[in-house]
Amino acid sequence: MDDATHHFTTLLQDAAWHSSPPPRTPPAPVQATPLHIHNLATDKRRARSRWQRSRNQGDRAIYNRLKRNLQAAIRDAGNASFTNYITPLSPDDTSLWKTTKGFKRPQVSIPPVRTSNGSWAKRDIEKATAFGEHLRQVFMPLSSFHPHDLVVSDSLDVPCPMSLPITPFSSAEMSAAIVPLTVRKAPGYGLISGKVFQELPHAAVVLLTTLHNSILRLSYYPLLWKFAQIVMVPKPGKSAHDVASYRPISLLPIPSKVFEKLLLKRLRSDVDLSHLIPGYQFGFRPGHSPTQQAHRIVNEIVTSLEERALCTAIFLDVAQAFDKVWHIGLLYKLKTSLPGPYYLLRQSYLTDRYFQVRYNGVCSDCYEVRSGVPQGSVLGPLLYLLFTADLPTTD
Repeated sequence: MDDATHHFTTLLQDAAWHSSPPPRTPPAPVQATPLHIHNLATDKRRARSRWQRSRNQGDRAIYNRLKRNLQAAIRDAGNASFTNYITPLSPDDTSLWKTTKGFKRPQVSIPPVRTSNGSWAKRDIEKATAFGEHLRQVFMPLSSFHPHDLVVSDSLDVPCPMSLPITPFSSAEMSAAIVPLTVRKAPGYGLISGKVFQELPHAAVVLLTTLHNSILRLSYYPLLWKFAQIVMVPKPGKSAHDVASYRPISLLPIPSKVFEKLLLKRLRSDVDLSHLIPGYQFGFRPGHSPTQQAHRIVNEIVTSLEERALCTAIFLDVAQAFDKVWHIGLLYKLKTSLPGPYYLLRQSYLTDRYFQVRYNGVCSDCYEVRSGVPQGSVLGPLLYLLFTADLPTTD
């Protein structure tokens, strides 16, 4: 499966790069200071020095005239440089759109950040490594231990009961899942965007369908699709020198998201998720909204007031909720609630996941994800809902 996935990714990359137009020739680099501006600056400095020594009004007039000439020459040189920059831009090769996007969204560089040992990370590779070490600690399970943990771990070795295999995907389902892909989303490690997928011929769609059906049959998730590149985005109002003040944005491969979308659709048709997820859970569920949740809470309060009963509420802000999900505990709950093929596939989906941090074109080392559900994935929110579905609501 890993070789087949790598072969398919290589085919798409070669086809995309061969079919893409050549990159636009960048504008000529900004030349050094023109000679006439350099001479005007020299004459202005000499005139200013002469006037400061003599304090003669004639020398002052010469200095002011040279200063105005220098300012006009700098202004004309700037206008000429900008004209040379925008002249080759054209809407036909997307160069005009890329230049406009750069002006609308200026890139803000990350200042030096403090590492775990107290030193400062100043270079790009040092910043990427500092963020990677921080996230490695984040994606680490909690160190608490209970004898019940061994029982949960041993239960995962028990064979799953017999159940029907997952229904294979069809090429029509694959095409329907590819059409609504967002073309502006950043690609993952494979650099295959949604636009490339939308341009696939029928033969490539059939090949991708065969690859996905092989994953269902073998219950093995390819290692290449479990690799994530992470981009750090600063949180507003936080210290820019603290690595914890940045939000990780996980970039997963587009083929992985297509497979997860199809698998989620198949899971909803084969398993009644309404019995697995409590009715009071409104997050990440279709047909549910915060407005409906607010109505439910108001109804509970009004009902309690009418019955002259106490109405208590507890509001919890769980830190790093998605990042600290215990994999063994999640697999235990999936094994008891999902059919065997879905559980085995989820087991391969969660294990051996890795990530690296990308910053300014450089990447950190690869780190293993030992806890949490995959961020940026389609199935991540559902896995979190299944993990927290049995939270107690009463004493």
